[in-house]
Amino acid sequence: MRVQVFLAFLLAVALPGLAQTADNSAPGLPDDPGRVLARVVPSYDYSTLKPWHLKATYQLFDDAGKPTEQGNYELWWASNEVYRSSWTRGSATYTEWHTADGKVAYVGRSGEFNYFEHKLEPAYRSPLTSAGELDPARFRLNGDPLTAPKSIVSCYITVPVASKDDPASKPTLGLFPTYCINTKLEILLGIYSLGTHVVKFNDFTQIEGKYLGRGVYFREGVHDILTAQVNEISELSPSDPALKPPQEATAVRIDRVRIGADIAESLLIKKVAPVYPQEAKDAHIQGEVILQATIGIDGGVRDLQLLSAPTASGPPSASAALSQLVSSAFWCVSQWQYKPYLRNGEPVEVETTVAVPYSLGQ
Repeated sequence: MRVQVFLAFLLAVALPGLAQTADNSAPGLPDDPGRVLARVVPSYDYSTLKPWHLKATYQLFDDAGKPTEQGNYELWWASNEVYRSSWTRGSATYTEWHTADGKVAYVGRSGEFNYFEHKLEPAYRSPLTSAGELDPARFRLNGDPLTAPKSIVSCYITVPVASKDDPASKPTLGLFPTYCINTKLEILLGIYSLGTHVVKFNDFTQIEGKYLGRGVYFREGVHDILTAQVNEISELSPSDPALKPPQEATAVRIDRVRIGADIAESLLIKKVAPVYPQEAKDAHIQGEVILQATIGIDGGVRDLQLLSAPTASGPPSASAALSQLVSSAFWCVSQWQYKPYLRNGEPVEVETTVAVPYSLGQ
C-alpha cells in the first residue's frame, strides 16, 4: 500500500506539467538502469546554460500537515562555481555566495532555516547531477519490480555495491534513493528515500533544452513538509552585482574534509533523540541505522544519505516498519547542530557517519 500511495501521488503531481513540455511519442529509455540515468543526467546538467535568476515562494507545514510560515527563495546562477542563494522568512534572512576563487561568503544566520529550506538550493540548482547515490563505485541500480514494464513512470532503486554479493539482499523501495522517471520525456519526477521521505517535481519548463521543475514538494509519509513554486525566471548578466558578496560578508574557503564519528560527536551541541516507532518494536526490528552526514560550515546538517539499516524479515508489514525506523533516524539527525569544524582557524564543511541505535532492551 505504501508503494501505491507514493506512485499515485507522484503521478498526480507530475502529470499536469508534462503536457506543456514535450510530445509523449518520443522514444523511451533503455532497459538497463545504468544507461537510463546516463541518458537523463544531461537534461539536468546546467553547466552550459547562460546565467539565470530564479525567484520562488515556499510554504512550510507542521507535523500534522497544516500550513504554517511562508518564505521566499532566490537563486542567481552564473556557473557551477559562481552562484548565490538567498532565503527570507519573516524577519530571518540568509544569503550565501559561491565565488570563482573557491570561497563561500555569507550574511545572516543559516541556522534560522531548517534542513528542507536549505534543500531548495540543490532541488533547483542540481536536482540530479549532484546525487551521490549515482556514483557507480558506491551504488548500483536495480529496476523497481513494482513498476509496470510499459508504465509512463519507471523507478530505479539504488543499492550499496557492498551488498551485491549477498543473495538475500533485496532492494526495498524508499530506503535507499529510488529515482522515478518519465520514460517518454526523460524527466525526473521524484526521489523516494530514507524510509518515507519524498521529493517531487512538477510544472516543468525548459531552459535552453534543460529541464527545470518549477514546483518542488518535500513530503514525509502522507504529509507535506515544504512546497515551493517558481514565480519568475529571467536572464542574468555574468557581471550582475548580485553575484558579488558585500564587504560585510564573512568569506571562507569551500573545503570538505572527512572526519571520524568520534570527532563529530565531540562537536555535537544539539541532539534530538530518535523516536522508536511502535511498528518497528512490534516487528522486533533493532540495531543501528547508519547515515552519512554532510555538516555545513555553520554546523548544521545539510545532507543525509543512508549507508545501512537493520534487516527486516517476514511479511510486508516488516518492510514498512523498517522504513519507519529509517525515517525516525533521518528526522532526529536532520535537526542536530554541531560546532563548526575548524581547519587552520576557518570553518569547513565535513562528511562523517552517524549511528542511530535502536534496542528493544532499552
